[in-house]
Amino acid sequence: MQNREPGGGHDVVSLLHRLEQLVFLVRKPAGQSYPSGHPAVAAAVTRVLEPNVRQPARKLLTRVPRMVAFSRVYVGVHYPTDVIGGLLLGRAVADLWLRYSTKD
Repeated sequence: MQNREPGGGHDVVSLLHRLEQLVFLVRKPAGQSYPSGHPAVAAAVTRVLEPNVRQPARKLLTRVPRMVAFSRVYVGVHYPTDVIGGLLLGRAVADLWLRYSTKD
């Protein structure tokens, strides 16, 4: 039976032992991370596709860039400013694409 009294330390030791055995799925960033490319691409593609998608799929489609941005911060590979910059960059590129692309 484990010691559950305050200051017993057995639970802490077993927790630390389990933490040492964790396998990280994402490696630490090696270099610049601003802006984040994943949210930038998601925002650009979503913005370009948005006019051609009907509701309710459009509502789901517009959430994709935010989910991608959140996931990049959640897994610890980007800071919030990185993903905000990526979202803004992707939106700007998509807006330029929509403005200057040829219409058939």
